[in-house]
Amino acid sequence: MNSTLRSFLLPLFVTALAAASPSFAQDSSQASTPAASAQPAATPALPRERAYASKGPVSLYVNTYGDELTYLRIVHRSHVVGGNVGRMALSLLGTGGQTHNKEDFLGDAVTDTRKPLNLVSPMLLDLPKALDEKFIAVLAENEGSGAAARKNGMTITPLGWHLLYHELMAGTEREDEYVLRFAARFSKRPEGATDSFFRKVQDTVRSCGYVSKPRKLSAWKANDYEAVAAEQKLATQSCLADLTSELPGWLGIDTSSKIKSAKLNCQTEMNLCVAEADTTADPKAAKVECKVEYKQCVSEDVKPLVDSTPIGACKATFATCKAAVIDKARAINPGVKPEKSEYLPCTTELKACVKTVKDAR
Repeated sequence: MNSTLRSFLLPLFVTALAAASPSFAQDSSQASTPAASAQPAATPALPRERAYASKGPVSLYVNTYGDELTYLRIVHRSHVVGGNVGRMALSLLGTGGQTHNKEDFLGDAVTDTRKPLNLVSPMLLDLPKALDEKFIAVLAENEGSGAAARKNGMTITPLGWHLLYHELMAGTEREDEYVLRFAARFSKRPEGATDSFFRKVQDTVRSCGYVSKPRKLSAWKANDYEAVAAEQKLATQSCLADLTSELPGWLGIDTSSKIKSAKLNCQTEMNLCVAEADTTADPKAAKVECKVEYKQCVSEDVKPLVDSTPIGACKATFATCKAAVIDKARAINPGVKPEKSEYLPCTTELKACVKTVKDAR
């Protein structure tokens, strides 16, 4: 780059950096934790939450990193525009630089509320307790109430609790719309895994996220951020739904063997039923009843186990999506089946879900 161009871009670079937000997420193939500001904005007196004491089989450790990621912050357009202009200037000057998504920005602390508890992330409220209860329920279902606690604990890392502007290029009537975003990362060493001289066992890492419907910023702020407080439980429920299929694996439960055993049991009962049907007065009718009982066995004993696996959860969501498409088509015209193209969103979601599961392995 010649000196004339550098002299032209340098003032732009300095101005852009002055306007830029100082905090971004680290570049990674997984979601990363935004770095905290050197001097975060002052916040109202925030309640000090005690560390959650696990009651279930897995000890839960919550990384809080201070208030920056566990109390509400607001990311405005100015953070992203200023920050990315600065990085573009760096790139043009030949010193590197990469633009960032709005989710990567830390944003500003909230200072205009008298009810700081309304600002608290689910990380410090319902999420650890709800996850703990889920672990207890899954373990009791598979191993009984007297099952032993697991050796390896789980680390929960916050990835943000933000109000984010909805669209960068929104029209005048929608430029003040913001969404509430929650994200967290969960990591746990596999049960029974041991390191060798040549290979260290990697933690199983999964993430969850929640994004609300957009509202005007003034609506989010109304009554000391009452709308934010109302979304806390919804964010927790959404996060748990994302993680439910992973719980057996985290607990070291061999779901694959259970599925094979359940299938074998149903098939064995079917074979015995068919053999007995041949001794009845009406073998054909008896065998039809055998098939009905076999399908019921698969539905009650096999399908729940399959649905509890990550891939099974993807397929269950796909089936629900297809059923919704069919119901919608029947409501309009009971005699017409949906076109294949109408299932495309369901298929796209299934492929994305399966890819996410496979990439995480």
